[in-house]
Amino acid sequence: MLAELSASGTPLALLSNAPGSFARQAERSPWVEHFHHVVFSADVGTAKPDGEIWRVLLDRLGAAPGRCLFFDDREPNVTAARAAGLHALRWQGAEWAREVLRSYGVLPAPSGD
Repeated sequence: MLAELSASGTPLALLSNAPGSFARQAERSPWVEHFHHVVFSADVGTAKPDGEIWRVLLDRLGAAPGRCLFFDDREPNVTAARAAGLHALRWQGAEWAREVLRSYGVLPAPSGD
């Protein structure tokens, strides 16, 4: 899904509450190349769900919060993202995410629909 979104020109961002050691390892991983912006809490001194992290993310993106769709596996982070104005949903798996992305017009409907 990351490759498909990246190839379609969808700007992707990763926001992670990762410690610095994981962040440095992740930066060397092939999958991180799909992201236009990568924000690790260890690097910015704040973490989800703190309100400051959303300001940092939106500043990096140069985007209005209402133009952003955020997925997270933790409800407090989803709630905080919504409070910051982002469209935010709790992660329920890749196929579910594909459907959500289609409903937002980010991914095309599967052929044959």
